[in-house]
Amino acid sequence: MKKLVYAKSALEADKKAIKNGTASILLMERAARSMLDSYHFEGRTAIVCGVGNNGGDGYALAYLLRRADVYYLAPPLTDDARYYMNKCVDNGVFVNEYTAGCLHGYDTIVDCIFGVGLNRPEEGKTAEVIREINSAGAYVISADIPSGLFADSGLCGECVKADMTVTFAALKPGHFLNDGLDKCGEVKVCDIGTSSECDGYIIEKEDLKSLFAERKRNCNKGTYGYVSIIGGCERYGGAAKLANMAASAMRVGAGVVRLAVGRSLSASVSPYLLESTLYPMPDKDGYISFDPVVINGALEGTRAVSVGMGMGHGEDTDKVVSYVIGNYTGRLVLDADALNVVSRIGCDILRNAKGRIVITPHPGEFARLCSCTVADVLSDPMGLAKAFAKEYNIIVLLKGCTTVITDGEAVYLCDRGCAGQATAGSGDVLSGVLCGLLGYTDDILAATIAGAYLCGEAACLAQAVVGEYSMIASDTLSRLPEAILNIQK
Repeated sequence: MKKLVYAKSALEADKKAIKNGTASILLMERAARSMLDSYHFEGRTAIVCGVGNNGGDGYALAYLLRRADVYYLAPPLTDDARYYMNKCVDNGVFVNEYTAGCLHGYDTIVDCIFGVGLNRPEEGKTAEVIREINSAGAYVISADIPSGLFADSGLCGECVKADMTVTFAALKPGHFLNDGLDKCGEVKVCDIGTSSECDGYIIEKEDLKSLFAERKRNCNKGTYGYVSIIGGCERYGGAAKLANMAASAMRVGAGVVRLAVGRSLSASVSPYLLESTLYPMPDKDGYISFDPVVINGALEGTRAVSVGMGMGHGEDTDKVVSYVIGNYTGRLVLDADALNVVSRIGCDILRNAKGRIVITPHPGEFARLCSCTVADVLSDPMGLAKAFAKEYNIIVLLKGCTTVITDGEAVYLCDRGCAGQATAGSGDVLSGVLCGLLGYTDDILAATIAGAYLCGEAACLAQAVVGEYSMIASDTLSRLPEAILNIQK
C-alpha cells in the first residue's frame, strides 16, 4: 500500500521539518532536484511560477537547470521563492512576466503555479495561463499537483492537464479522486525529507496476494461458502444481468451461489444459469413479496448475501429488505434498491443489523443516505465515507472512478479501473464479486477491498480487448479469472 496525505498534513509536515532544523530553502531545493531527477529535460523548457512556494520550487528548478526560461504571473510573495528567483537572475536565467502566447514553441512546460493549498476555482489571468499550458503542445510536468486541482478531492475548474506529476513526500487524494486521474498523468512520489501523518492508502496488487493463496486439494464446495443473491423484479428483470451476478460470485471462488428472484422472473433467468442454483420467491405485480419463511429459506446456510440489485420499489420491498437487515447474521452487501430502502426508512436500521454490513453506493445514493448533496459527497468522499462507516459500524464502498473503501477507522482508495466500466450492470457484477469473496474470506474489509480491485483489474483487461466504447459488464465478468491469476502471479 502507498500512503496518502491530505494537503493540511503535507503542509504541517513541512512546518515540522523546518522546526526540527531543516532550512526551508533546502526543502525547496530538494523538491526542485526531485523534479530534475524525474525527467530527462531536452529541448526548450519553460517554467511557469506562481507567487507562493510552489512557484519557488519552479525558480529553484530553473536555477538548477540554468537553461530554462521562467515566466511568472506576479512577483513572488514568500522569502524562499524570492531567494531562488534572485539566484536565477544572478546566474543569467531568463526570467520574465507571463504574456499571452509566450508559452508556445517549448518542448517542455513545468507547471509551478499552485501547490496543494489551492481550494477555489481559478479565473482571470491564471485561468488564461492554464489554458495556454494545455494548448501549447508541450510535455507538461506539474510540481506536487496540477495547478487548479484540489489536493483533497480531485475537483477542479480550469486545471492543468499534466503528462507527469512529481509529488513531494507522499501521494495526495486529489491525484486519484474525481478529475485527478485525468489531470495528473504519470505520478511520481519523491522523498524530500519530510514525514506526515497517514490519511489513507492506495491499494496495490501485492496487497491482495494472501487472499488468493493456493487452495488445498482436500476441500469441497462447502469449504468456500454458500452465498445468496436476492434481487430483480419484472420491470428491471435483466435476466442475463441477474445471472451475471451469480456467475461473478462463482468466478471469484464461492462454493455455491443461490440466486433468489421472483417467480415471474424464474423462467426467463433459468436458461442463463449454469452452475448456480435458482430460488424462486413469491412476487406480486412483478416485485418480490414479503414472506418470512421464504426469505429465511433464501438466507439459510449462507455465509454472505447481496440484496437490492434491480429489486425496484414494490409494495413489500421495504419489508423484505428490512427483514433481511434485521435477521440475517452473516455478511450482508446492500446495493441499489436496498440502499434506497435504507434512505426511505432511515439509516438507524443499520444499527440493528444482526450481521456485518457492506454498502456499495454511488455518489447519488450516498448523498441520499447522508442527507446531503452529490456535490458534498464529491468534495469530501473520504471524510464522509469514513464518518458514515464509523457512525453505523459498517463498511462503506463508495463507487467512483476511484473507489473509496473504509471501515470507519482507515480509508483505502482503489484506482484500478477504466472508462469502460461506465455501463449498465457494472455495479451488479461488483455485488456478485463481493458476495462471492465474503462467502469464504474472514477479513470482511480485505474482501471488500479485493472486490473493488478485482473488478477494476478485470475491466482493464476487458477494455484492452474490446475498447472503452464497446465494453459491457459481462466483459468484466469474463476477465475475472485472468484478474485473479494476475494477482496470484
